Amino acid sequence: MGGPGSDSDCSLAKPGFTSGDSSLVSVNTGCLHVNSSTKKGRRLQLCQMISLPFIPILALVAQTLIILLGAISSQREAATIENQVDLTVEVGRLLSALQQERLEIAMHIFQGKDRQTNPRLELSSYFGKTDDAIRNTTAAFTSKYDSWNSIFGSKVNFMDHLSLLSMKRLSVLELNEKTDREDDEAIKEIEWYNIANDLILDQLSTRIRDTSSTHAWRNLIAYKYIIKSIENFSISIVYGLYYFGRGRLTAYSYARFVRFDSLAYDYLNASQQFSPLIFRDYANFMKTFQHTQNMSITRGHIYNNVNISGNKEGAGIYYEYMIAFIDELRTYQERLRDVILLAVQEDLQDATQKQTLSVGILILVIMISPVIVSLITNATQTIQAFSQVLVEKGTEIKRERRRCDRLLSQMLPAPVIKALKERRKVPAETFDSVTVYFSDIVGFTNISSKSTPLEIINFLNSLYKLFDAKIVTYDVYKVETIGDAYMVVSGLPHRNGIRHAGEIATLSIDLVQSLKKFKIPHMPGEQLQIRIGLNSGSCVAGVVGTKMPRYCLFGDTINVASRMESNSEPMKIHISQTTKWLLDKLGGYMCEYRGTTEVKGKGPMDTFWLIEKEGGIRKNLEIELPGYMDADEEPDYFYDLAD
Repeated sequence: MGGPGSDSDCSLAKPGFTSGDSSLVSVNTGCLHVNSSTKKGRRLQLCQMISLPFIPILALVAQTLIILLGAISSQREAATIENQVDLTVEVGRLLSALQQERLEIAMHIFQGKDRQTNPRLELSSYFGKTDDAIRNTTAAFTSKYDSWNSIFGSKVNFMDHLSLLSMKRLSVLELNEKTDREDDEAIKEIEWYNIANDLILDQLSTRIRDTSSTHAWRNLIAYKYIIKSIENFSISIVYGLYYFGRGRLTAYSYARFVRFDSLAYDYLNASQQFSPLIFRDYANFMKTFQHTQNMSITRGHIYNNVNISGNKEGAGIYYEYMIAFIDELRTYQERLRDVILLAVQEDLQDATQKQTLSVGILILVIMISPVIVSLITNATQTIQAFSQVLVEKGTEIKRERRRCDRLLSQMLPAPVIKALKERRKVPAETFDSVTVYFSDIVGFTNISSKSTPLEIINFLNSLYKLFDAKIVTYDVYKVETIGDAYMVVSGLPHRNGIRHAGEIATLSIDLVQSLKKFKIPHMPGEQLQIRIGLNSGSCVAGVVGTKMPRYCLFGDTINVASRMESNSEPMKIHISQTTKWLLDKLGGYMCEYRGTTEVKGKGPMDTFWLIEKEGGIRKNLEIELPGYMDADEEPDYFYDLAD
């Protein structure tokens, strides 16, 4: 391609070209790289500026909604837990009544014959208490929970089981009056109560959640465990009464005692792990309870299942202090219920406060959003107006800089311009191998004498436009034009091996062929002819001058090339021996020996005519384009200087 300093750079931008002016300076803003210099870009920028502040606002709204939904969920959960704990109070009374009735029946079975009172009359009072508890629970469920289905749902097993209560009571009483009954048979009759209580406990455990977002979840677990502990202690007491009443447990009853006693203590220990309240109060109770040692000893006896004679008095004492122990556990149950309800109330208050705060934040965001939109719109419009002024000024500066660079490129190569812009020195540089082209117009003095100055300028401009259009297709650099003289070089400022000889040779052939169709604008009947001279060798290139710096070549190679041109003939290409050698190395060029030529300052030299290139050269269609021979067309650099 042509060197960056060639005059042809001006012809790359056609006269009146302004399409690039709007893109000289573009302000791309935002993550979408919106060009704010256009109307559409300003609209997009305004939308972007308005939307960006709302991203954190939307995040705040989303967070607030999450908090609000969480508060509503916590409120519902706390209300559910409160309802569940309240439900256990009603069911707990029934559960206690069934447990007490079971213990009293066990006492009558294993020492009823030694009592002075009528077993039927004494048990009837406990049966009445249980019936009252059933009626009260049923009434409470009717007013608060609609029915027993609040606990048992679609399961009717408990109601069916409860309907057998009267029949089971009668069966136990009749069994107690038999003299030939088996104790294990009586125990199995009592297990009806175990099944009833298990049904209640299973459903309570299902209804009361083990985990919860409230602060009461640990106490809820402890609450469930203490209820189960009481139930298992109550069952184990039945087998303890069996042991004291009969002196020894059967294998079946022994296994049942071990199971329920172990479960009772496991649930009690687990409840202490989840509730510091139970842990502390239970430890204090066991220190002050007067039967603590008796409980431990009795438990050991039963576990050992040592055969003793029936001890009715011991059974009564065992019954009394175990009832006291269970009553103490029931106080823990009541305290835990109060703690849970207090925690639930705190959670309800906290949820209400969060809801109030969240609603307040949402209302505030809705109120200030229009204000934010208005402020951002005004600020964005102000910024856009200011940026538009900057874009216009930047466009003018960019355009002027482009003009300056293009004018500089007419005088200096691009590497030299870059070095000067970077305030670096540009030392002279030696090039070992270049090819220099010189040409001038044959009979230029005669043409000038017949033409006006303006016609000469238009004529040379048309000619050099043709030359400039040609050199852009070759790896050459236009050095200068002086009058009718035209100087081109290849191999600098970018070195290209020995290709420079081929580039200049092909260019010379192309120019000679193109001039055969060239017409002098004001003298169309005259055929324009030029002389061309080529020489290859070394030279030195550098910037000369400070006021109007020029890129100049120095060396004997330039002088010989000038002599080749002055000793040439019209429409012929005169080359030196050194150029001939390089073309022979490249191959593909036909040369003819001219003979020995007397060269001023050098003496006789063998020179040659360059005839043609094998295979011809590519036809250049630019000569056929309109404008190259238009005498009225102004030079390209006029447009660079125009405002």
